[in-house]
Amino acid sequence: MTLRVVFLDRASLKAKVRKPSCATEYVEHEKTAIDEIAARLAGATVAIVNKVPMRAETLAKLPTLKIDRGGGDGL
Repeated sequence: MTLRVVFLDRASLKAKVRKPSCATEYVEHEKTAIDEIAARLAGATVAIVNKVPMRAETLAKLPTLKIDRGGGDGL
């Protein structure tokens, strides 16, 4: 199974973030504007976000997205 993980706002966290060991593809973007979210997450299985707003209309455009994980939830 392919697991594409995309981190949309890497610059918003000062902590060290490692590539998830389960990821077959891992992409980091320093910042992501609202109008870039859907394109950057196209084909992604997991989204890592901190400050980027994930709205219902955006999520509806992302059928492959299974996990939307906020950076401040302790996981």
